[in-house]
Amino acid sequence: MKDYLNKDKNCIVYHLPVCRSGIGDIFMELVTFLHTHNLFSNRHKTMKLLMYYDYFTPNIGCDNMDELLDFYSLEKPDFKYTSSKLRINEMSSDSVQIYLQKNFEIENLDKIRTNLFDKGFIWPSTIKKETVKTDISFMFYNHKFFSDGQKEITDYDEIKFIEFMNKNDNINFIPLYQYVNDRRSTINPIKLNPLTVMKENLQIISNSSMVIGSEGLWTHMSRYLQTHTIMHTTNEDWEREALQQNHKSFRKMDDLLYYLKEKINEICS
Repeated sequence: MKDYLNKDKNCIVYHLPVCRSGIGDIFMELVTFLHTHNLFSNRHKTMKLLMYYDYFTPNIGCDNMDELLDFYSLEKPDFKYTSSKLRINEMSSDSVQIYLQKNFEIENLDKIRTNLFDKGFIWPSTIKKETVKTDISFMFYNHKFFSDGQKEITDYDEIKFIEFMNKNDNINFIPLYQYVNDRRSTINPIKLNPLTVMKENLQIISNSSMVIGSEGLWTHMSRYLQTHTIMHTTNEDWEREALQQNHKSFRKMDDLLYYLKEKINEICS
């Protein structure tokens, strides 16, 4: 087997489990690595990103770090970096897990990860932002298609949200796009291919005054773009994370809509 760890002292190796992560998790790992390597103590070394793939990897169409940065609309760093794409079948699953643990041997990485969870996963973006924002974008996960007990809403909650939108027809509510073959939302579920949907949704989010929806990929991305985010989740850790980042999280649709009514009067008038 090749020496994927690279013992070069002028290089710091980061292990990205693309094959074991959701698209939101991949984003957070990548931003953690970027912030870690951007430290003064690391910048003089080359960042080497090892991207682990398998046949079940999300189809994000990225073969190297530049393509991954473009996919998430992240600005490219000004330090040196390189990357390699590795198939999971090139090594055992146990070996991959051992390699992933090596990320925590990188000085300050764990500290930076904790800080980002507290304050938000941000990095300079290539997305253009409007100065005046009045739209509200949203995506709630329907319980019939997404059921983990922590972020989906009921049919009755959907009706409440739709009725709220109808009562506030002076506000432009914009549903976020879904991936092709994804069925997690039933409210105006427009679908795009994986190579298009990320940039399209990021542009919508960036131009929105608020993003509302189930905790997940798009609430990660809205906080990255520093758009005020109103989440739905029953998970206490995710709820605490949102509050630490100066966003909002609610367990019940009634409470979310009460807050949203107040926020509309404040921001979208």
